[in-house]
Amino acid sequence: MLSVTTAGVTGVFCVDVRFINSKNRAGLSYRLAVNHLADLNDSEMKMMRGRRRSSMGYNGGLPFNKSAYNMRDVPDQIDWRLYGSALVN
Repeated sequence: MLSVTTAGVTGVFCVDVRFINSKNRAGLSYRLAVNHLADLNDSEMKMMRGRRRSSMGYNGGLPFNKSAYNMRDVPDQIDWRLYGSALVN
């Protein structure tokens, strides 16, 4: 017998697989496939997106001061390899 959580995951997965199959049968220019997110429900997907909202409202952060930066001195290009921020093959 399936537990409540297993039954919920199975239900979400079945709905997602049916959606995938219906889109693939439609003969569109692309095809869908099952991935590692197919068994997540809406609240789990919301958690995966990464933004936690505070229930307390405004957190007291200061607005970004654009006038503190001179945007005319910005170079046209930056080679990020010089700063170790890009991988070199």
